[in-house]
Amino acid sequence: MTMVPEPYRSYLAYNPLVHVMEWIRESWFTHYTSPVIDLEYTTTWLICLWALAMASYRVRWRRIIAA
Repeated sequence: MTMVPEPYRSYLAYNPLVHVMEWIRESWFTHYTSPVIDLEYTTTWLICLWALAMASYRVRWRRIIAA
């Protein structure tokens, strides 16, 4: 993300996968600091997706088990 120009970096920062990849890169390389990491944003996305998955399972659990 450090090579992406600033106007485009803010648009890419909406993608939670960019935050995960930057977090992995920052953990792997000791001298790298990411300009966009926000673990709260990533955690919020993960919790919302997990809740959506559990809700869809709850709605269609009979079809899933019958298959």
